Amino acid sequence: MDDSITVVLDSHEVLSGVCGANDGNLKVIEGSLGGRIAARGNEIRLEGAGEAGVRHFRWGYFV
Repeated sequence: MDDSITVVLDSHEVLSGVCGANDGNLKVIEGSLGGRIAARGNEIRLEGAGEAGVRHFRWGYFV
């Protein structure tokens, strides 16, 4: 399994809600998973969190 994952959301507005004010939610997610999150357009990508982090990101946040 790869240690990165990209999730495509329905719209940029949905991504804005996930990110939170000043990307506060992304910072919390990064801190809990130990990876780096990048958001662009309607995509959110987690890198460097290891297989367990990717699994948790996929199942804990987006399913």
